[in-house]
Amino acid sequence: MENIKKSYCQIILNFSSMKRFIFFLVAVLLLSSCTHFKTAPNQWVYVKQDGQWGMIRRQFVTIILPFGKNSYGWIKEGMSFSQGIEPQFDEMSFEPDVAGGKIDMFVGYKNGQKYYFDGWGNPFAEGKAVSAVRALGTFFNDQGDNEGYLYQFTTDAGIYIQDGYHAHRVRGPHEDAYLCFDGRAFKQNGKWGFMYGNNPIVPALYDDIIEVWDMSHRYIGYQHIANAEYVILARKAGGPWLGFTKEGKRINVSTSAINKYLKVAPLDPQRFDPLANHRAGWICYRYGDTHLGGIILRQ
Repeated sequence: MENIKKSYCQIILNFSSMKRFIFFLVAVLLLSSCTHFKTAPNQWVYVKQDGQWGMIRRQFVTIILPFGKNSYGWIKEGMSFSQGIEPQFDEMSFEPDVAGGKIDMFVGYKNGQKYYFDGWGNPFAEGKAVSAVRALGTFFNDQGDNEGYLYQFTTDAGIYIQDGYHAHRVRGPHEDAYLCFDGRAFKQNGKWGFMYGNNPIVPALYDDIIEVWDMSHRYIGYQHIANAEYVILARKAGGPWLGFTKEGKRINVSTSAINKYLKVAPLDPQRFDPLANHRAGWICYRYGDTHLGGIILRQ
């Protein structure tokens, strides 16, 4: 009788072990046929395929084996990476307040290089590897409304100036760029042009570019800055200064006005933040140098 009990117990143990083995085998088979996902911010998941990481919307995924931040399952039929990032990176991460600015971005890492994406998975710098990022600040439209937040991306192909919210607004690559008070100069083929808002308004054909805010004749009565006179001065080497509006239209600027502007000596030959100086209450100042920068006249 004792032997029968032992045999019965052994059968049960063997059967239990077999069940665990079968369950383990099924789990291994499931994992081997599933896709590996990791949670990401803003309803995204990182997805790993063939050893490479990408990103896809959470609603495009069926999760069957959740393990905390890691999970396994598959991409739903008919869904694709058209609204995401194709698996192509060694790793992916989420970087808040990039370069000390106001925008969060996704970053892909590949062969020691970094690739930046906006919150919709669109690549910055046309998908090129980025060696440096600089937050330029908020830019406004003609009505003074907040239009976006600018970033400068440096690549081997040149500099890109893009809205951190929307990577599809591509401007570049440029050879160089310079942030002015209300716009920015950009360099292409050795020449300078000017952008206001997100639009290039002065073509890159000039050797000198100076942005001018002249509030001197309107400051009595404390007029708002929007009522000031705004002009972009551009000049080819050895040629006359030409005037442009925010819309890029040519305007006549008197010789006396140009001389008044150019008499203002640069405060500092080094590049600095003109907005900070304006807020500090400077009456009249010039930033940049004699070839590139801006002038503010308040009296």
